[in-house]
Amino acid sequence: ADLSENDLLPRLWEHLPTRGPDVLVGPGDDAAVVDSPGAVVVTTDTMVRGADWLDEWSTGWQVGAKAVAQNLADVTAMGGRCTSMVLTLVADARTPVAWVEELAAGVGERAREAGIVVTGGDLSSAPAGTRMVSITALGSLDGPPVLRSGARAGDQLAVSGPLGRSAAGLALLQAGRTQAEPGTAAAECLEHHRAPRVDPGAGQLAAAAGATAMLDVSDGLGRDGARLATAS
Repeated sequence: ADLSENDLLPRLWEHLPTRGPDVLVGPGDDAAVVDSPGAVVVTTDTMVRGADWLDEWSTGWQVGAKAVAQNLADVTAMGGRCTSMVLTLVADARTPVAWVEELAAGVGERAREAGIVVTGGDLSSAPAGTRMVSITALGSLDGPPVLRSGARAGDQLAVSGPLGRSAAGLALLQAGRTQAEPGTAAAECLEHHRAPRVDPGAGQLAAAAGATAMLDVSDGLGRDGARLATAS
């Protein structure tokens, strides 16, 4: 409530990577312009306080990191490379500026790690108690997209990393265990739920190796495996 949009935006840009070789026009105009020589992968994901995170469990930095992971995973699951993102924050006027800067720092750090540029976004006010974060991501493809519908009987099913850590972390939080000794399995599960990491090259690697179908399994192997089977 103490800052205008023009006052707050420069504080966000300090934390975000806003320039890259594919960005022709970055933040500051009505829209960004990115170079797109071929097909473009587009996805979006939204997180709402109280439904997708609790302030007692997650910091603004962790919310930002998780928002990047959700979108990066979707682009990767198409066999694509994520190149740019736009960030939207809808929040009530009592939202602490420090939390907003933490959010931007989390988005910025994970975006830099994956080579992603943040080209813009939107800020909007909301009724008391409302806080929502949304990212729309763009990506490129080196070949045809890998869809959910390409699997056939006899194909091998593979995953790109360990399963169950986020669910275990959520179970710990629901049981009241918000802290754990660093280096333990419990600490790893808590961190993976709060701020998961995605390998940005896993989808391209799988596509190059001949994957017939892919999808992000953030909803669990059972549910998402059934979606892959149904689509195929």
